[in-house]
Amino acid sequence: NDQAVRLGERPISRKDEFMQMVNSIEDIRFDGECNFGKAVETLSDIGFGDGLSILISDFLTDDYQKAVNFLQFRHKSVLLVHVLSAEEICPNYGGRMYLMDSECADKGDERNMKLRIGRSEMKAYRLALEEYLAEIKDFAIGRQISYVLFQADEPFERAFLEKLEMAGDIR
Repeated sequence: NDQAVRLGERPISRKDEFMQMVNSIEDIRFDGECNFGKAVETLSDIGFGDGLSILISDFLTDDYQKAVNFLQFRHKSVLLVHVLSAEEICPNYGGRMYLMDSECADKGDERNMKLRIGRSEMKAYRLALEEYLAEIKDFAIGRQISYVLFQADEPFERAFLEKLEMAGDIR
């Protein structure tokens, strides 16, 4: 939601402030729709130049690109932290399924669906996932920004910091 996007609105300059912000991420209730581009453009104290802006998302909408454009216009370094569940990365499903979008409040929502999942559907899913991940990585490479894929069930704080260090975004 847009409130979650605005979590890091205030610039952070000390390690303890960063750790406090990272710890508060676990308390965010994610629900509903988010407009990354609009939320980032309305940040009040973003400034120009120095600083790393971290966008954490499943990136299932294209408006994150608008947010990156805005941040780069403001001469910010950008890190995309791509969070997917273990089931999204490596699903273990088969047979007849009823898939319900976790962001839907109503079972009758059109985003929910009944389907049969066989080998060909799993192969198609894996191919689509590879293309989706490649598209985001290519966008990051093209913009010369860092990208890390993060599995949602990893212990957040430790894994998050390790991946930031591996990407060279923190020391």
